Amino acid sequence: MHARRLDHSYSLRSDPGNCRFFISTEADLFLHPTSCLATTGLPSQSYPVDGASDNCRENGCLASLTQDKKQNPLADSEGWATKRHPEPAYLIDSSHETDTVITRIFIIMDRTRGKGNRKTVGDTESKAVRLLSRLRSKPLSMFRSLTRSGLASLFAIFLGAAAVFGTIVWLVERSTGNNMFIRLFDGLWWSLVTIVTVCYGDKYPESDMGKIAAILLMISGVVISAILSGTVASIFVERRIREGKGLQDIRLKGHTIVCGWNRHGDRVLAGLEAEAPGVPVVLVNSLEPERFDAIRTLHPDLDLRFVRGDHTQEAILRKASAHQARTCVLLPDETGGSGEANADERTILAALALKSIARDIRIRAGILKEESEPHLRRAEVDDIVLHGEFTGFLLSAAGEDGGLPDAARELLSFSSASRLRQVTMPAGLVGKPFAEASEWFLKNNKGVLLGVLAKEKPVTLDDILSNDSGAIDAFIKRKFEEAAIDIGAGMESAGKARLAPGQDYLIGSSDVAFVVGGEA
Repeated sequence: MHARRLDHSYSLRSDPGNCRFFISTEADLFLHPTSCLATTGLPSQSYPVDGASDNCRENGCLASLTQDKKQNPLADSEGWATKRHPEPAYLIDSSHETDTVITRIFIIMDRTRGKGNRKTVGDTESKAVRLLSRLRSKPLSMFRSLTRSGLASLFAIFLGAAAVFGTIVWLVERSTGNNMFIRLFDGLWWSLVTIVTVCYGDKYPESDMGKIAAILLMISGVVISAILSGTVASIFVERRIREGKGLQDIRLKGHTIVCGWNRHGDRVLAGLEAEAPGVPVVLVNSLEPERFDAIRTLHPDLDLRFVRGDHTQEAILRKASAHQARTCVLLPDETGGSGEANADERTILAALALKSIARDIRIRAGILKEESEPHLRRAEVDDIVLHGEFTGFLLSAAGEDGGLPDAARELLSFSSASRLRQVTMPAGLVGKPFAEASEWFLKNNKGVLLGVLAKEKPVTLDDILSNDSGAIDAFIKRKFEEAAIDIGAGMESAGKARLAPGQDYLIGSSDVAFVVGGEA
């Protein structure tokens, strides 16, 4: 069986005994009854196919080809029908006996999308296409940048002068019997070391004409070298200036993006500095460059970058390499035109824009209004924090003796030795009761175990296939393994926090521990 992707423009041909058909992972699968075409409801018309098998002809195979242009108005100059469709399609060659197997595979892949799987074949292909586009565009972008700066012209003048003077000296010196210029390469070598003022002295002209050419080359070399070095320095200076103003594209991977800015922004950066000091952080907001310089001064140990602009726009987010980022923090933005009046709406728009660029990015969002939370949940935001959510509890539950706000402050302060932390559960505690895990943390001075973050087990191919291990199931599993497709990849769940789950709770393999204090 062979499958290949057809982007946008595709055709279909039915051959005797070997039916070809389309599969698209972007729509619900539809299998024409007892025919050789499986499709997804793509717009199509039926035309007779010369030489088609009797099975396809009798059962109305939805083939859209004919060698007769009169019968098929869609046929191109070669007689093959070509159609366009906005979704990707896959042309799969198979015999009629394997139609059931192919259909079942793509039904499985369609089901997994509803369970949170973000790594379908279509997504993988799209990532490959985007990567290829970026690889093709980078050399072109670099060439345009060099052209705009004039550096390419200077290099051309530099190499041209070296070639011309080297050739002249080689011709002159070889005619006078100078054994130092026997080959053309000798002349080129001499001109290059002369123009860059290295002057090894291993070769030099002896004739008057050669010396005159050398003098001209030395003078022009000094000028060209000065202009070339100045141009290169100005490019780097301009880049630094653009970075300071937030106008330069950021080229990072695995970094953190902080979109928006408000009075809590410095605390967020302090937390990122304490938790992951080596991870670069890119600020995306509408602050003035002078304000960013002040922020960078307050956090000297943090690798801070800046992109100035509206963080709800995809173009601005791409400048911050959002497609390569690992985490994004969305702050209620006070730098926009309306301030906090529409901060939550901008946060929702930013979340949607981020998910359209990078489906796997982890987003944490802060909101001002409780009614904004359902919209962010639908946008697949991982963590949502409502500003002021616990103010009423802390003020009313303090009691006569007080102290509860101070205790909460101690738990949630990065500078506190007793702060709340999230750590990886040791492998040796998997399957053990919660009471035994709590004892282990205390005994090893790892803190007080408060609870766990219980993550759901990703759906696997074995969970979707039937219980009986038939030949079709074995064939499907083998094909998925050969294609290196992992059904459960990218199906990470935010999990559910379970504090004090009970002494008999068994630690799961994917559980994460919540501890207070202890050694990091």
